[in-house]
Amino acid sequence: MKILLLSDQANFINQIVSFIKEKHTNFHPSTLTPKKLVTKETDTLYEQIINFKISLRSILFYLKYFPRILIYSIFSLLILLLNYRQGLKSIKCVFDAYGYIGKIQHAIISDFDLINIHYCTVKKSISILLLPKSSKIVLSFWGSDLFRTNGLSYNFWLRKALKRANTIHISSFEMRTSLLSEFGHELAPKIKFALFIPPFEQIQKINTLLSVPDKIDELKTKYKIKSNRCIMIGNNASRGNNHIEILDAIKDIVLKYNASIILPLTYSKNDNYLKQLKNYVHSHNIDAILLTEYLTNTDMAALKLISDIFITMQETDAMSAFFTESLYAETICIAASWLPYSTFKNSGVHYYQCPQFESLGELTENILENFNTEKQKCKNNPSLVASTFYDKKKLLRSWEEIYEI
Repeated sequence: MKILLLSDQANFINQIVSFIKEKHTNFHPSTLTPKKLVTKETDTLYEQIINFKISLRSILFYLKYFPRILIYSIFSLLILLLNYRQGLKSIKCVFDAYGYIGKIQHAIISDFDLINIHYCTVKKSISILLLPKSSKIVLSFWGSDLFRTNGLSYNFWLRKALKRANTIHISSFEMRTSLLSEFGHELAPKIKFALFIPPFEQIQKINTLLSVPDKIDELKTKYKIKSNRCIMIGNNASRGNNHIEILDAIKDIVLKYNASIILPLTYSKNDNYLKQLKNYVHSHNIDAILLTEYLTNTDMAALKLISDIFITMQETDAMSAFFTESLYAETICIAASWLPYSTFKNSGVHYYQCPQFESLGELTENILENFNTEKQKCKNNPSLVASTFYDKKKLLRSWEEIYEI
């Protein structure tokens, strides 16, 4: 099977490709990946890494599809009449998609048995409409592309892309509910469920560290963690993690129990927000470790073991690997109840759902006050996480259904 994967990020798709190639020798993946994401690993994983360039086939494509682009531009002008900013965005994305698909025509798109498009933006939705009618399309949602994005332009073009797609890949029940309620129940037969392939090596690193307790003590010393209890907040530096709102809700409890705070801020950094966060921590005299430098995979695994409590109250998320690994490490986890985490809840793992920031302080205090009892409730989490999210047979079967291998 010749498959083309279109994605702006390599992490998820590399894991999928590597995992399937182990079991299927007839699986021949190619990818369209930005040059900055091409590594030695991607070089060996893919039969072809397609670059952008103008070719004779590009010129023929542009001539053939120009009338359609004019029609799409008229659609965008209609959106413009209803919403100026959305209309301008639509017009820009129409021509971006036109250029995007045109520059990969040298790869002879029609030769691929299947095209899997990851993370559906307005540009990618329009791009789907410019692919050959014979192309079989799988549209993979990652979470924030569905939950954080909206507006006239997005809904208009995504509706058309969903109609064109042969298969719609989701990884949570909430995604299915959102798609059907927003775009119609006629999509139901196209929807298939598959969890993304997790980084198995992280679980192995957690197991290794558990067998060497002294290593965890060394890392506590490295991060200058002196208190008995440690609370980790969020998994990156994005404002969407609501770090300040969480700190505001638990700051008195943190001081009362002399707990340390860990803030992993190694990616999605914004200098202005980081400055605001540092000022907040300093002005409220909170014992916080702000991790802004690169962390190794071993360090990332250790953080889950060092932390007694992990709190995530971000705006949206979908099947976070960080959260999954924290559950596996028997960290007591608190997640916002609005996050689409039904797969976690249905698996039977123990964690707390918090409906609002105002309730977070009381919940955190109750956990710290009854820590040993609360910790005991997490004892079954590793086996439940392993059987639900790391069962290779189940994962392979679900992706075989997506790709119809």
